[in-house]
Amino acid sequence: MRREFHRVWLALALAVAAGCSKPAATPAARETTPPAARDTLLDALGPHLSTAIALWQYVDRGASIQSFHRASEEPFTLHDIHRYDLMRWEEARRRRLFAIWSPDSTRFIDPDTKFNATMDERTVELTRGEKSAPALVDLKTRSTSGLETSWRTGDCDGAFWLANERFAITGTSAGGDTTGARYAFVRVFDLNAGTVVEYQTAPAESLAFKAFRAARDSAWTAYFRTRLP
Repeated sequence: MRREFHRVWLALALAVAAGCSKPAATPAARETTPPAARDTLLDALGPHLSTAIALWQYVDRGASIQSFHRASEEPFTLHDIHRYDLMRWEEARRRRLFAIWSPDSTRFIDPDTKFNATMDERTVELTRGEKSAPALVDLKTRSTSGLETSWRTGDCDGAFWLANERFAITGTSAGGDTTGARYAFVRVFDLNAGTVVEYQTAPAESLAFKAFRAARDSAWTAYFRTRLP
């Protein structure tokens, strides 16, 4: 009984204290910034960019998929469309060395038709043109098409497919910079939508980029040493 009395008394005391005290001020609402929507396309690129990111770590040790930011989304059209000669020896050689095939094997990307690798005695020689010229080859229509890159100069150095109608090209570019600095990019082409989305890293100054390029050429040399006769 005494214990019950104390409980009732405590409840009454708390009620009286609450009635005598001033009402608590309502806390001011805090302004919050809604979280940015997750870029699901960038997430999808991650597994395909592991090699490119590993090389970019020569520039930025902490480089990851999050080092890329969405820089633009633009329409695109295929250009310089002409017949593809499947039987030419040189084309057969390029398919063996450079082709990146679509999942259904009806198309492939040649990341840079101006880039070549040859064997001089036991030395791999890498050559490239002044401007990269990536191409899309469609074996169903026996046609090859240029992929417009004139809006930005740069080296295209790789490609991968996300689906039969969607692929990406990787590389580096100076953009409008004239100091020798360059950034890495990945351009995602959607054939159905007719759009290209570009992601870029922060630019690397000239000396750092030279270290990256030396590492990239070394990786290419090791790769082509096993592929060239």
